[in-house]
Amino acid sequence: MNYFFVSQSKTYKEEHPGKFLWAPNGASWHHQNMANIKQGDAIIQYKNGEIVGIAIALRDCYPSVKPSDKSFNTWASKGFKVDVEQYHFITPVKLNSVKDELSNNQPKTHAPLNKNGSVNQIYLADANEEMVNTVLKQAQSIDQSPAQFEIVKKIREILKIEAKPILPKEKGEKMQANNSLQKIFFGAPGTGKSYKVNSILPNESVWNMTGEERKSLFEGSDVAKKGHYTSVLSNEVEFGGNVWNINELSLLEKKLPEVDSNNNVSDPKHSALRAYINFLKEYKFEQKVFRTTFHPDYDYAQFVGAYKPKKDDEEKITYSFVPQVFAKAYVKAWSLFIDAGRKTTPENQVYLVIEEINRGNCAQIFGDIFQLLDRDGKGFSQYSIDADCDFATWLKEDSVLKIVWNDYEAKVGEGKLKLPPNLNILATMNTSDQSLFPMDSAFKRRFDWEYMPINYDHSEAGFIIEIGDSKYKWLDFWKKVNVDIDETTHSEDKQMGEFFIKPKSDDLKIAFNEFRSKVLFYLWDSVYKDETERQAVFHFPYGDGDGKINSVTFQSLFGKDAEAIVNKIMENLKVEKVTA
Repeated sequence: MNYFFVSQSKTYKEEHPGKFLWAPNGASWHHQNMANIKQGDAIIQYKNGEIVGIAIALRDCYPSVKPSDKSFNTWASKGFKVDVEQYHFITPVKLNSVKDELSNNQPKTHAPLNKNGSVNQIYLADANEEMVNTVLKQAQSIDQSPAQFEIVKKIREILKIEAKPILPKEKGEKMQANNSLQKIFFGAPGTGKSYKVNSILPNESVWNMTGEERKSLFEGSDVAKKGHYTSVLSNEVEFGGNVWNINELSLLEKKLPEVDSNNNVSDPKHSALRAYINFLKEYKFEQKVFRTTFHPDYDYAQFVGAYKPKKDDEEKITYSFVPQVFAKAYVKAWSLFIDAGRKTTPENQVYLVIEEINRGNCAQIFGDIFQLLDRDGKGFSQYSIDADCDFATWLKEDSVLKIVWNDYEAKVGEGKLKLPPNLNILATMNTSDQSLFPMDSAFKRRFDWEYMPINYDHSEAGFIIEIGDSKYKWLDFWKKVNVDIDETTHSEDKQMGEFFIKPKSDDLKIAFNEFRSKVLFYLWDSVYKDETERQAVFHFPYGDGDGKINSVTFQSLFGKDAEAIVNKIMENLKVEKVTA
């Protein structure tokens, strides 16, 4: 078996969907090197600063005329082609992260990297097993999700590269492993940003149970069989004159009377409550994920909390501080951190998830909390800030929170706020949407950024688009319209991810109206609206057969000829009909 390194920065968008490599039959050694590829050889695939995966040659290299795509226009008509099967990483490997090790292990001649660790101006260079193994180890180190693990495992099996891979970690460990407490995932719509976030989060299946489901689970437990029982239909428990949320049970437990040698207390209600708490702990029933979505009217009070009126038992209006998502996540993180002996563990990670972060005024929403986003090497905020009066009063007076307020060793007492190292902030940002408010560089640099590219290797979206009696593969339409979008707008941000749309039914079929309302309306309104020169999508002859160019309008797209128009769009894009 031989190993190669291909630089596809200029030709990737054609070669990748087509599953091939092509180089002209010229005098350059890196073009002639194509003839050395044999069936079963492995090729490291590189583009634009990233190693995206490993390709395996399906057959020996063979002579072939150049592809018709414009990326190959500058070269001679004759060349070499290799058909490949591609195994692409879920998270690509940055070249900078492995360039030193690759440089040290690369061949002496026909090498892909120069002395500075940058890629030479080549198409196909030589590589070796050590370089492939370096890439695989790094791929598994930067993304320890089960999906990435399976890709790396598959490549190792095919290439028979024996190495001890890093086993995938349980959900909830990844952010700490990467020392990345604040990260924004950004990319075009449908690229899996929220899916990526969810892959990091701990399992919340028990937390998301309904009250009836919890009751059923509890009543079947040994605790319930022993006669211990308390209400499980509510997320709240009343004790000591206070109402405790289920996510505060670890703190509530500290307030319960001490147990005797038989794990009993004098009051049977206390015994039942303790049994219930232990039961919930067994099932890890504790909220550690707090979610919110930014929007133009979102503000500091909605993010942190504010005083709001409420009626007491005597129907009198009183005012109290109502904590919002940040305050809840902040207190939960500190509470778990202190419970663990002021240590970070995989089990005590808390996550604040912000969807659509660029749709809100971040400066207004975060306010002075912005300063807390500077973290030191241990994960604490580098600087503390004074909590505003309302927030401070709530922290100081609420029985749940005294443990945080009074923890002077953690330096959060006396009205100071400081983020603990187990509080992770994750956010998503859709690059196709114009930010309604500017996100300044000072805010941006306090987050790590991970680009979620459009991944044409995914095949899970095997959906079928139904347009009258005609059927089309979503993936076929998706790939071809993205090429047209790129050629028309020269903007990847306007392209769609594989999961831009999902069928509502289990039969994987996308109904015409759903496709029209979500996909075509997006293309018409956000992509092609000002592109009157294009003939393929919304500007072509249709209607009375007079041959005139008619621009598709919103009215015609939803009119009586809509199905005929959409079928014509498919024809123009050369999307093949499904015949089976």
